[in-house]
Amino acid sequence: MYAALAAQQNGLTTTAASLYTRVLEREPTNFDATHMLGVVQYQRGRFDEALTLLQRAKQLGPDISAAAQNFRLLESVFANEIELCRDALARTSGLIENIPDMSSVLADAPSSHIVLSSEFSEQDRASLEPIIERVPRGRLTLWRPRDAKFNPLGARVLDPQSGLNPVGGLMIFCGMLHSSFSWIPAARPERVILIVTRDLPGMLLDAIRGLSGEGRKAIALIYATSELATRFRLRGDVLPPLDDHVEKVSSLL
Repeated sequence: MYAALAAQQNGLTTTAASLYTRVLEREPTNFDATHMLGVVQYQRGRFDEALTLLQRAKQLGPDISAAAQNFRLLESVFANEIELCRDALARTSGLIENIPDMSSVLADAPSSHIVLSSEFSEQDRASLEPIIERVPRGRLTLWRPRDAKFNPLGARVLDPQSGLNPVGGLMIFCGMLHSSFSWIPAARPERVILIVTRDLPGMLLDAIRGLSGEGRKAIALIYATSELATRFRLRGDVLPPLDDHVEKVSSLL
């Protein structure tokens, strides 16, 4: 529990969730682990799981007001957050740059860095394949968070506090669940691209603000599907399909 709380306070939500889950595997009725796991899952964007866990915490600790308050808060926040964030996203259009030929940008960059989020799903993997096939192998570096369960072959550990982060070049961020974007301005990327794989308006809003350095440098968007592009209504490319004649790159992931 102490390790889980420390991980949560340091933004390592994947690690915290794993540790709280280990506690619950041994003590399924542990109120604190249930309650805090619900809070962590909310931080990770897993709203349905968060609501279920907080409701369970209410049952385990009916006399503990924190669980009931967080449950009510999450219910109301979740109901209002999506529409509020969609409205706010419309006002970030000036932070999004239009790239006429995304394939050329990917192929011509002297160096490219792909930064994976801590929540790397099969959808994220599928979204990366058309990107990786367009980037020359010798110019590409993969980065993963220290707490990520997924570890692609040859990926470097991202730990900006220890000076372990990409510098310069093209930076491509897959997914919106990153613990911090504060290191990016000092890394001086030539261009930043965000691959949008999920319909999470609040996290997209935070990602756009963070990746742009609160508006200091425009970023580009690539949507995993045309449906996401329609939902968000921000300029950007829809993920190009894999070329049939190109060798598949799944071995990298």
